Amino acid sequence: MLSDFRFTVVIVLTAFIHMFHTFNYAVRLAGVQTKRVSMAYSLFNVLFLLASTANTIQAPLMAKGIEGAFRVLTDPLGTEAVALLVGTVDRQLRIVLLAATAGTIIGTLLIPSFTRIFSNGILMLEQIGSVPKLLLTALSVRRLKQLIASVQLPHPEVVARMREERTIPTMTLLLNILVSAIFTTGVLSALYAGVLSPEYRQTAGYLSALINGFATVLLATLIDPITAIYTDEAIAGTRSEEEVKSLVMYMAFSRIAGTLVAQALLLPAATLIVHFTGLI
Repeated sequence: MLSDFRFTVVIVLTAFIHMFHTFNYAVRLAGVQTKRVSMAYSLFNVLFLLASTANTIQAPLMAKGIEGAFRVLTDPLGTEAVALLVGTVDRQLRIVLLAATAGTIIGTLLIPSFTRIFSNGILMLEQIGSVPKLLLTALSVRRLKQLIASVQLPHPEVVARMREERTIPTMTLLLNILVSAIFTTGVLSALYAGVLSPEYRQTAGYLSALINGFATVLLATLIDPITAIYTDEAIAGTRSEEEVKSLVMYMAFSRIAGTLVAQALLLPAATLIVHFTGLI
């Protein structure tokens, strides 16, 4: 269980992390628009590493909250007290999942603005030739004002155009929902499993890496190749930029759906982890 301040920090960091993960879809679009896909991913990887520092703060805070629950569970408590404690942990974890959904929605709404800003960053990187210099330039007061002024929400016509340009297979979207759900709930379900079965909490924690590894395999083998084909065909001129925009938005929307599905998977996944730890 987390204090109000720490819980607020976890919520904000979770939303930020998922927002930035959603921006990953826009990188391909920026690469298509600038015809510099490799440079786009090189720049995004640097930004992603900087943003990933949020994980180094969020994870220990979550773990400390769960450890607090462990200490209480090891004390002699009545059945009602234990049920109340587990219910509190369940509620906090579900709020964290809602923060993941909120962050993904914000990221989806900001995709057009991020694509435009990121495309300019790619062209600036080509001129400057140094990521540190680019970051210093981007962090100037004048540039920050320009960035804030350039933020715009997507027009409703974009959604209407998506329906016309949709060519992405339905199975790819369903797989992206599944993978997003697993990534969103994997670590949280492992922490939840530790609360349900404190004697196996360390084993449950290690299993979160196995769960995320399974999702990574699905992502790398079944989803990324499809998006890569779209990107290469758009650069080659055999697929329109509008189709890539449609791909990006559909992938983002399916990611939102995945974070919602994670709510349904939280307890079943935690229960499954508990059973699996007992078999090892």
